[in-house]
Amino acid sequence: MDRIETELIQFVEDVRSLEIEHQLSSKAISILSESLARYRRTIGECEAIKKLGPSVLTDRFVKYLQAQGWHEDTARSVTLEISQGLTELRISTHNSRQRIQEMKDLVTSMEMDVSSDFTSKLLLESLTAQDNAAFNLEMFKLPSANSNPEQLQYVLHMGVLCQMLHEDVEMKEKIVAALGLDTTAEQMEVYSSSWMLRPFVDEEIMLCFDADPASALSSLSRIRLVCV
Repeated sequence: MDRIETELIQFVEDVRSLEIEHQLSSKAISILSESLARYRRTIGECEAIKKLGPSVLTDRFVKYLQAQGWHEDTARSVTLEISQGLTELRISTHNSRQRIQEMKDLVTSMEMDVSSDFTSKLLLESLTAQDNAAFNLEMFKLPSANSNPEQLQYVLHMGVLCQMLHEDVEMKEKIVAALGLDTTAEQMEVYSSSWMLRPFVDEEIMLCFDADPASALSSLSRIRLVCV
């Protein structure tokens, strides 16, 4: 097995690891959403009980409410769940960012192995373009006497996928930073949907990489890759 094949296999393994991380974090944010909903209900129920007045409640329970024991006991346990959920999401995004950086480094290494200086420069300029115009990677000619066209195409897709995943983890980091006890149900629904659906990631490309390198190359050759 040559160096290129080893790097291809490593990249595929990294993609699979990120997929597992995404699935686990999606479950975590779903659980967090339930905890936040339970917290809101706890606060609402506490206020509603207080409004019933002493005539409806027993003296013992009235004293308990006056001491805020009920509020503190219920809110404390749910708040702990929320804190643990947020910590789990922070760890997830941190791990994902580190792995994506490793994948970017791997792509850079592969560019040097399979393409000319011109091709590497072209890939960098394409992926870092800041305008909103669409560009089609297939329109570019990649001349290199010593390069395998299939490998070049694969590296191009790898670079684009890294960019997609980078934008995805940035979005998730912003979501985690925005989450808190004051997060509304409407906000949580938007955050959860964005987290799970990954609007910046092309799932078709992800599925191609979630296979052995040979199968991935075959699948990628059928994709007309257009990035906006």
